[in-house]
Amino acid sequence: GQLIDYIGEKLGIEMEISDPLNPDKNPYLGDVTLPELISSRAPYALAVGIALSDNDRTPNFIFTYKDKKRKDVITRISRSIFVTTMLTLSIAFGFFLWALSSGEHKKEEIVRLNQQLEQLGPRVNKDLILQMAAKIENKHQNLKEYSERFQVMAVINEISALTPSNIKLLSLTADFGGVPVGKSERVEKTLSLDGIIIGKHQVHETSLLGYIMRLGDSPIFSTPKVFKGALEPYGEEGDVLRFTIELKLI
Repeated sequence: GQLIDYIGEKLGIEMEISDPLNPDKNPYLGDVTLPELISSRAPYALAVGIALSDNDRTPNFIFTYKDKKRKDVITRISRSIFVTTMLTLSIAFGFFLWALSSGEHKKEEIVRLNQQLEQLGPRVNKDLILQMAAKIENKHQNLKEYSERFQVMAVINEISALTPSNIKLLSLTADFGGVPVGKSERVEKTLSLDGIIIGKHQVHETSLLGYIMRLGDSPIFSTPKVFKGALEPYGEEGDVLRFTIELKLI
């Protein structure tokens, strides 16, 4: 005590012994039993100071340079992981917002396309295709019936228009075929003309050749075949040339 008072007097400042374990000044000691003499409590002051020290504010003799370096490395790694995690979360959140916005645009596009489809007409499905096919088949069948009904009339009109006055037809035989076995099978339709050529026998050949050419140029006949006979008497007409022509109907 005298030494401390002497130093304080020389320095001109008030001196006080540092005694953190003084029960009169430290209310946190509670019921802890401590030595009464300051000299006896002094050795414990260093241990108390080390135990209560903070690495960030007070020196810590136990916390060495290697520990501090290791702590800095761990801190940097932790910060790097935190920054990377936050960056990844930011990118993921941005992608989520983009996907959400893109999904809304897709929905609007789907609605717009559906409206356009509704404006175009009914949607095509299997039932609608079957109905349309049935209608087309009925129309095709009706056209076929009309064609067969008027085919005979068309053949007669065409023959009448192509036959010259010096050729008389004795018979006309048409074979329109039967019902085809399969859809791909085509029934051949034929027409047979039996007639005579009157007039001068010098022009019989020429008249027959011209008649065959006119029949071949017709849009409803094809591939004419001629079976020519000999001259024969035919009543008041005198000698006539008898012939038979076979045609295919287109």
